[in-house]
Amino acid sequence: MRSFVLRIPFAAAQVLLLSSVLSVAACTSRERRGSADAGGGADSSTVIDAGHVVEGEDAGRRELDDGGGPIDPPGEVWIGNVTRGCTFDNSIGPVLPDEAGHFGASTLTPTSYPVTVTHVGYSLMDNDGCMDGLAHRVEIYKLTEARPPNMPTAAQRIETIEVPESASGAGGRAFEHALASRVTLSEGERLVVAIQMTANDALTRSICLLTCGTGGTPMQDWWSNAAAPPFAWADMFEDFGFTSQYYIYARGE
Repeated sequence: MRSFVLRIPFAAAQVLLLSSVLSVAACTSRERRGSADAGGGADSSTVIDAGHVVEGEDAGRRELDDGGGPIDPPGEVWIGNVTRGCTFDNSIGPVLPDEAGHFGASTLTPTSYPVTVTHVGYSLMDNDGCMDGLAHRVEIYKLTEARPPNMPTAAQRIETIEVPESASGAGGRAFEHALASRVTLSEGERLVVAIQMTANDALTRSICLLTCGTGGTPMQDWWSNAAAPPFAWADMFEDFGFTSQYYIYARGE
């Protein structure tokens, strides 16, 4: 089982741009090893920072909640494995250089059907080891199984979003992407959103996903253990013992 790094913000004074009221754990980074420890472009992507409404098609309509995500308008559905507006406690990134390019993924299951998904989003950390402005890839799968596929088929991979390099934030940012085509989930279908943990050229900083403490739930959050297929997906809770979960979501109607 490969190891990876749990990155936790260094000090409470390092406040994320995701929210002016967000509290951050004051801890140091440490490595966790296995189970021993319990195509969008500028027109379709939005970077959400504190004190701003969402830009683009929803400008002036959707404000931010205190977890860095936009507040749902009436009739909109939000799908995630953590509570919307939860307080971020950790961030998770790869062990460099060996795990550069690995994916962190969440399986998102609606509470009712049918659901039409229009956007996906996630939050990234920026500190000494994490860099939220790195170019990275988002892969989206539509499945009936909870575990992501080791060899995704064309039918399963419904969209790939290439996120361009951008200026890094001061502490972290939330990203949201409009899907090129609306995706309808029928009874028993799930969406998997996978974020590639790319690294800088020096292999000293990487993409790191922000998390919220939930106590951990199996068959929801995953680590790819590879930068390209065939993947070897590991369960973040059952295999690694993580009790925090990625702030990855989908929204639609």
